[in-house]
Amino acid sequence: MQQDPIGLNFYNGTGGYVWQLADYMQHNLNESAHTLELQKSIPPTAINSFAVYPRELNPLAHIQWAKDVQIIRNKPALIGKRQIQPVTAVSTKGAAFGGFDFPTSEVLHEGCLVQSFEKIQFNGSLLAAGSLLISLLRHGLIETDQKAFSPDHATALLREPPCRIVDSPLGTVAINQLNGRTIRLHEKTKYLLKTAATPIHIQYPIDDSIAFFVKAGMLRLVK
Repeated sequence: MQQDPIGLNFYNGTGGYVWQLADYMQHNLNESAHTLELQKSIPPTAINSFAVYPRELNPLAHIQWAKDVQIIRNKPALIGKRQIQPVTAVSTKGAAFGGFDFPTSEVLHEGCLVQSFEKIQFNGSLLAAGSLLISLLRHGLIETDQKAFSPDHATALLREPPCRIVDSPLGTVAINQLNGRTIRLHEKTKYLLKTAATPIHIQYPIDDSIAFFVKAGMLRLVK
């Protein structure tokens, strides 16, 4: 069974997952310090992990920031390139965060159609909007008026665009940039995640190792 290596997950010896630091930052800006509580560090999981998603949202669906999302401006990036992040969006409910540019943040604040985006600046990189928007929805950063997703069994697996595979001195790791969760990979899981950059057929029953990465928000069930 895969495990989260503690040293890789906790941010610079803080004892907390990276999303918890993002959550602390937004509380520190918006609330008095005495309202904060210490909480146990629990590995973040994607909301409705095993829900089946389309490959992309309907172009005419309406999207906006989720109601609980808080916006932090001009703070250091917590993940990815070292830079000042124009906007960091934080969802406590989704245990997730992401770095965006001002125009994207403003459009999502006002609400827009999916087709308004072709590319989105995310954590310093320009990504195709179609699949990334599903990732943001799945992690609780945005919401949509698109009707319920298909209840049918998934037919394929897809790696989430914010999931990066990185070679480090400690071996190959997968990093979910939407919550900072980091998992060390062995050859089998490394091959799985690299192959899932494009949809791959899923077999039932779902293997425990695959289920682990689905819960971690690194793999997505699609139809």
